[in-house]
Amino acid sequence: MFEKRYKSHHDARREFSHLLQTEKSNFNQLTEVLKKEALEQEKEHCIYIHIPFCDKICSFCNMNRRILKGTLDSYVNDIINQIKMYGEFDYLRSIKIGSIYFGGGTPTVLSGTQLEKIINCLKEHFNIIDNCEISTETTLHNLDSSKITKLEEIGFNRLSIGIQTFSDHGRRFLNRTFDKEESINRLKKIREEFSGTVCIDKIYNYSGETLDDLKEDIRIIKELKIDSFSFYSLMIHEGSNLSKMEQSNKLIEDKDREYHDFFVESFINDKELDYDILELTKITLKGKDRYNYIKIRHKESNTIPIGIGAGGKILNYSIYVRDFNNIVVSKNIGKGYTDTHILYGLIQEDKLTYNNLSNHFTKEEIEGLRVKLDELVENQFLMKYEDGYRLTPKGLFYGNNICGSICKHYLENQS
Repeated sequence: MFEKRYKSHHDARREFSHLLQTEKSNFNQLTEVLKKEALEQEKEHCIYIHIPFCDKICSFCNMNRRILKGTLDSYVNDIINQIKMYGEFDYLRSIKIGSIYFGGGTPTVLSGTQLEKIINCLKEHFNIIDNCEISTETTLHNLDSSKITKLEEIGFNRLSIGIQTFSDHGRRFLNRTFDKEESINRLKKIREEFSGTVCIDKIYNYSGETLDDLKEDIRIIKELKIDSFSFYSLMIHEGSNLSKMEQSNKLIEDKDREYHDFFVESFINDKELDYDILELTKITLKGKDRYNYIKIRHKESNTIPIGIGAGGKILNYSIYVRDFNNIVVSKNIGKGYTDTHILYGLIQEDKLTYNNLSNHFTKEEIEGLRVKLDELVENQFLMKYEDGYRLTPKGLFYGNNICGSICKHYLENQS
């Protein structure tokens, strides 16, 4: 049914994005809408802050990032000014902020003082709820004891650390700092010193990775009782250092399905530790990671984008901050954007129950979806239960394909 596995949500969205109706807009039009929008305090919303700087570039990365030069004070000031600009609107000041996510790049290249300045400004201009999830992406070499203490002191309660692998060969290949032993020791120290949620990223199926390497990564993750972890098959992105290497297409081992299934089953079938799948590429020790940022994004909520390279949505406007003086805005027409956003989230979180579907879709729309869902059951990507549908192990592997396929089917049946 699927000729090629989609490894990212970007691939999935390309399946149906051409069916979404949008029209070009601009930030001035959005501000006029915001001035008239009624105050709202019902549901939670989130803020995404992009820090496009790193002090070391990973070989696999093509994200919106650049090598660090200087102190970044001017960039922090631009962030502050953008926060204040959003804070001028009563509507944005009124909504409850349930998650603040710092992505990059490596946000912790900023000093503790710089991060504190940003957090304080957010608290001054937004309605940050008491138990707001404040998360940052980071690396081991950016986190010494004083930085960890400062992060927790100013409100950070979730760390997402780019480990990728503990294998010495793998860490060299992916251009990670520190060897296996030092990485483990530093991660242990972080677990001891940081009282919040500790998450890591894991890359599998890289060149030279063996099943024993994978088993060892699994053993270490369990031994350290990491709260949650993302797992991604290596992708060679255009613009990354790996893509510039000769025969870059041969750098990925042809063990994608084998390693994926082995990794997932090693945790889900664990008899001693209780693991749960949070979404297609994330597993957690049950109850240890709220993952509020993604859960909020999967709903009909705002994601306020701050910083160069940040993307988000306010009301029915999609926003991309190309530069502080160049904010690209498009207006989403009709209900297709919201509908596919909801559908996408339900599939990602493996929550395609009739109850969840009926909270947003009409009976006729659900009947239309069943045609595609039952086709996926026949092809063993989904299992059908009394309350709805669940992904099979095969479906989890092809999850992004399934997202693209279902959303495309839904939009085609609406036209």
